[in-house]
Amino acid sequence: MSVTRSGPYHQTRSGRVWYPYSPRPEDVFREDLLALGNVCRFGGHVMPGCWYSNLDHSLRVAELLESWGEPSSVLLEGLAHDLHEAYPPHDQLSPVIRCQSQFATEARAMSRKAASAVRIALGLPEHLSPAVKRADAILLATERRDLMAPSVECEWGPLPDPLPTQIRPYSIAVVETLWRRLWAKHGGTW
Repeated sequence: MSVTRSGPYHQTRSGRVWYPYSPRPEDVFREDLLALGNVCRFGGHVMPGCWYSNLDHSLRVAELLESWGEPSSVLLEGLAHDLHEAYPPHDQLSPVIRCQSQFATEARAMSRKAASAVRIALGLPEHLSPAVKRADAILLATERRDLMAPSVECEWGPLPDPLPTQIRPYSIAVVETLWRRLWAKHGGTW
């Protein structure tokens, strides 16, 4: 018997409903997570004419982990590390989400709940491995160099050296195909 839930909700790309204040692992529909391919990184503030999705970012994190020889379990973490951002509060920009405002506090709590539900649903550990965090930071440094306008006003904090190769963003269709392929290659069930 299904129980009717109430409260604020969000309709997903599959037509299902996501309750951002009370998400459950059983609410996660895997195909909805790939909506992250429709979300432009950095709130869309990349160079003019550039489309670089959060799914593309996650794919590149996993590819970097693969180049380091990390085990499949860590690659799957890398592929999935931002999938919860397909759900509200979505991809909030770090300088905004780190502040101590009421919005930031609520958004962090909502994001933690979404991340927990997604990671449990995918059978992944609750906390990211250090290798995923390191790869994520290297990609951030590379993205800043390759995809954003130079700025002397923004303080990004200490970042590692960027990758030697330049990022050439994939189209939405290509990144979703490559993401699925890498997920299956490393034993992820979908």
